[in-house]
Amino acid sequence: MLPHWSPRARLGNSIVAATTGTAGSPAPTVRASRASLITEPFGSSPGLAKPPPWYRVLRKLRDCYFPMKWNLELHRVLRPEFVHAPLQFLRAVGQKIGGDPVCSVICRLPWGEHLEADPREFIGLQVYRYGVTALEACETAFRLVGDGDTAVDAGANIGVVTSAMAIRVGTLGKVIAIEMMPQTYEILIANVARWGAAGSSVTAINCAVSDDDGEIDIGLSEDFARNKGVAYASRETIPSNHRKERATCRKLDSILDGFETIQLLKLDLERHEFNALKGARRLIGEQRIHFIVFEDANAAHTPAKEFLAGSGYTLYRIEARLRGPKLVGPLTANCDGLSPTSDYVEFVATTQPEKLIGAFAAPGYCCLGSCSVP
Repeated sequence: MLPHWSPRARLGNSIVAATTGTAGSPAPTVRASRASLITEPFGSSPGLAKPPPWYRVLRKLRDCYFPMKWNLELHRVLRPEFVHAPLQFLRAVGQKIGGDPVCSVICRLPWGEHLEADPREFIGLQVYRYGVTALEACETAFRLVGDGDTAVDAGANIGVVTSAMAIRVGTLGKVIAIEMMPQTYEILIANVARWGAAGSSVTAINCAVSDDDGEIDIGLSEDFARNKGVAYASRETIPSNHRKERATCRKLDSILDGFETIQLLKLDLERHEFNALKGARRLIGEQRIHFIVFEDANAAHTPAKEFLAGSGYTLYRIEARLRGPKLVGPLTANCDGLSPTSDYVEFVATTQPEKLIGAFAAPGYCCLGSCSVP
């Protein structure tokens, strides 16, 4: 319950009462008055550290003297894309005042390249409003990829992470961008053509990435019209309420045959990452891929994490915090220490943990221009 002297006490108590059925008795699982409405960096899930005294004092002052609406708006504004790139915040304010466009627009990425994005669609709106999407993957590319390296973007979509990789590898490096949806692929190759010299290092491939070469079912959920990134490949039966298509699929061992080493592999395949990793069994077994960024459940004992740990890779979770990216780990071989949730978050697996830790030591965001590239 909120203290009796809080200006929000009446509101907070009524919310707790509504969740428990009895005024004055806190809910056993959640505190709906605050924890379910405002993200807390400390103690919000099992295994996280308890908040220090100074944080509890600041939180008390915030809860007492700031309306809840202000708190929610503050969390929308205090995000890395705005704090580390203030001009993008000013652009976002102008966009909110003027309204979002009703057609595709050309957006400028923080590192200077341009691409076409549709603000009516989720990923396009992210790029239009914040200047970037997949912040953890973009920052990883800036910190780990260098001139002459080879990088792979599996699940490239319209090419935001592909662009970050292309900037870093230079004209002597190579970027393989893989996108399975034909319409999205056409936007991807049009965007690559806009990048001039940086785009010359990119090879785009239109196929799905899986555990074997051939064909595979593609599922399109009801949200596909609003978010082209939710299209997924699956070896299982596609639900009846999802539209089904067929696509060519290839395994990474086939696509990357002939490359001696891969500096960075990024996987964003809508729950198909484990199949893609199995399709790179030879490359991973020989540890020819130095860093792998992938999306996975924030839980222990997932097939993808166990496969990589069993292949000799060290795993970390990447968190996009306000001060800069943070590595959480290393995770143990069986990934103990993660609090099981339904969230999917970014992980990085590596054969070079010392280099990874050193690359992420500096605060700020290299891809947003607030720190120098290692």
